[in-house]
Amino acid sequence: DFLTGRNIAMMNENAISNLLVDCDFLETEFGRIGRPHLSSAFNELRAVSNTKIACVHFPRTDMTPQSIYQTTGIVLSDKVQDYLIPANRQSVYAVVKQKRLQTLLEKLAQYGSTRRDAAGRQLGEKRRKEADAVGRLFPGQGR
Repeated sequence: DFLTGRNIAMMNENAISNLLVDCDFLETEFGRIGRPHLSSAFNELRAVSNTKIACVHFPRTDMTPQSIYQTTGIVLSDKVQDYLIPANRQSVYAVVKQKRLQTLLEKLAQYGSTRRDAAGRQLGEKRRKEADAVGRLFPGQGR
């Protein structure tokens, strides 16, 4: 709900990074408390990512650790243009939900619109355009 819920109106890239750091911490704690087998659930996630990142429990079934990483990974590694290519979307980003990515980009754009510096506002405008482009992929989906 934090990434795509309505309770959080805006966020920046640091919020996303901090969430992923927290998830990595939880994986380390699994090992420390003698339950490293719980980390094996993240093998697929590690295969997809370049970074050691994991997440634990998401109450909604459409919010899997892999989909969360890929959705945030697209934004943090600035790969939205890659996501817009149909072949990439069907193979590399198959678990990413279009509406969730669009919502995340809109929250980043909202934050950018409040920035005082030109670079921050430009990044916000870029995120707004990316959100619009992602929203145009499947008009009406997720409404």
